[in-house]
Amino acid sequence: MGTTGKGFRYPQYSDTPDIPRDLNYLAADVDAYLTAHPGPTGPTGATGPSGATGATGVTGPSGPTGVTGPSGPTGVTGPTGATGPTGPTGVTGATGVTGPTGAGIEVLGSYATLAALQAAYPTGSVGDAYLVSQDLYIWNSVSSSWVNAGTIAGPQGATGPTGPTGATGPTGVTGPTGATGATGATGPTGVTGPTGATGATGATGSSGGITLTVTNSGSSAYLINGSSNPTLSFIRGHRYVINVNAVGHPFWIQTVSGAYSSGNIYSTGVTNGGTDNGTIIFEVPYNAPQLYYVCQNHASMAGSIIVSDLGPSGPSGPSGPSGPSGPSGPSGPSGPSGPTGATGPATVPQNSQTSSYTVTSSDNGKYIDITTGGVTLATTTAFTAGQNVVVYNNSSSTQTITQGASVTLRFAGTTNTGNRSLAAYGIATILCTASDTYVIAGTGLS
Repeated sequence: MGTTGKGFRYPQYSDTPDIPRDLNYLAADVDAYLTAHPGPTGPTGATGPSGATGATGVTGPSGPTGVTGPSGPTGVTGPTGATGPTGPTGVTGATGVTGPTGAGIEVLGSYATLAALQAAYPTGSVGDAYLVSQDLYIWNSVSSSWVNAGTIAGPQGATGPTGPTGATGPTGVTGPTGATGATGATGPTGVTGPTGATGATGATGSSGGITLTVTNSGSSAYLINGSSNPTLSFIRGHRYVINVNAVGHPFWIQTVSGAYSSGNIYSTGVTNGGTDNGTIIFEVPYNAPQLYYVCQNHASMAGSIIVSDLGPSGPSGPSGPSGPSGPSGPSGPSGPSGPTGATGPATVPQNSQTSSYTVTSSDNGKYIDITTGGVTLATTTAFTAGQNVVVYNNSSSTQTITQGASVTLRFAGTTNTGNRSLAAYGIATILCTASDTYVIAGTGLS
């Protein structure tokens, strides 16, 4: 662990990540700092009574004053006489009343500079604290000023070496890809709160698979998904649900073509094989060979199963209506971890403005600190989809975020578009979703 100039500990890159430990360190170090810098001292207790003064000796009578003679030379200074005995110590006075306990601290917000904090809050209350960059400022009621308690974030550690690439696991069944949500802008890092308790694990959902429906055309052929004795294509690692409704025609999977051969039945990954009225589950192994299906009683009811690592590409058919989502398939094993990327910037870049301002393309990924005049989104802003900017109203008055001509600014979670009002010290995130089209959300936004 590293320490700041004020004695606050912080984790270094070489330390194992442990949020509860680091929060305990922070709480202990802040408590130690407050103990070393307590509140004002209580009033001094009353002084105890002084010890009795010894009696004064009798003064002899004064003789007549003679004529003053001329001053003689100063004689040699004689040795200092012995110190007389110390008088007895007086009785100790009663202890004064204990002063009030110093207040704790509460981090109420953050400012870019100390001057900005002092402008917003010339005075504070005992226990008030604000972040200025990465320093913690606490209100000192004795000096009536904001006092720097030290840096609470350690320096950025060096990028660690890339770990070795793990072995590639087998590919799991690919589930349908969900729609990608819009990426929100990265807000400034707040003080980390304690970790909440882990919620209970939800129930496991039902497993899915590729479904085949098998019936029969008399005793001459199987009808699989409506086709007569078709060649099936199975993919290794996939799961197939074969619903058989062909009474009198047991459905078997085997390793040889032609008539049913009990000595060549393929059972690896097969559940309920040979049923004529039920469901067969086939989880195709990664080493499955060429296979065949056949009726136990009729050699004419048979076909091939081509087993491959990838399914064949069929012609593109017309798009049908969207069906309901099927149950999620089992999760495949995790692939190897990629190399660790470079450490990103420790803070969000700031663009401070003190008058009306129009956002430009260079503001992507920044936060605009505005004190007056408001912010405008115009066609010249020229953001592209996925780019974003954060606006912080660093003032005690409402600021307007203006929807410029030929620009659409949509209020998140509603159908409303147009200008938005950002309350004092409010914060808003603006995300570009298409050319000249934006969505806005935040705190203090109306």
